[in-house]
Amino acid sequence: MNPTYTPEFSPLGKKADYQDHYDASLLFPIARQQKRDEIGVVECALPFAGVDLWTGYEVSWLSGKGKPQVAIATFRIPADSPRLIESKSFKLYLNSYNQTRIASWQQVAAQLELDLSNAAGGKVTVSLLSPAEFGRERIVELAGESIDELDIEVDNYAPARTRSRPMRPTWSARCSPRSC
Repeated sequence: MNPTYTPEFSPLGKKADYQDHYDASLLFPIARQQKRDEIGVVECALPFAGVDLWTGYEVSWLSGKGKPQVAIATFRIPADSPRLIESKSFKLYLNSYNQTRIASWQQVAAQLELDLSNAAGGKVTVSLLSPAEFGRERIVELAGESIDELDIEVDNYAPARTRSRPMRPTWSARCSPRSC
């Protein structure tokens, strides 16, 4: 990965010009491991699983005939991917589709998946909802345990195992200190 893909070089907080045509180079991936190292999380022994879930409520492009198209897009980026995608760059990238002609919705989804997977370093999935399907989109609490409604006090933000030493996995043939 390009060494300039660290937060200080991201477009966040900087003036940016909007592109009027598709441009995948607008995506700015940031390595996850640097921040994980700070809290002792070893890449090949993540203590969690899941996805980064992003929703684009107004993703647009032009049909092959130039007619504006709009969709609600859902993006699922694996939490174990080596990189996340910086939010402003993600927005600029999506906006670069606005004046771009693309023959089909399937091609839009496929291009989004390809570009985002390349940036994240893992398989990103994309789903697009047409305006006719907007009514079925529901906002609900995600499945799983949530601490959002618990009246708790938090003063330790490190993994529970230890704050003084990084977490170490039980090494196996598939995961050794040299391969992590």
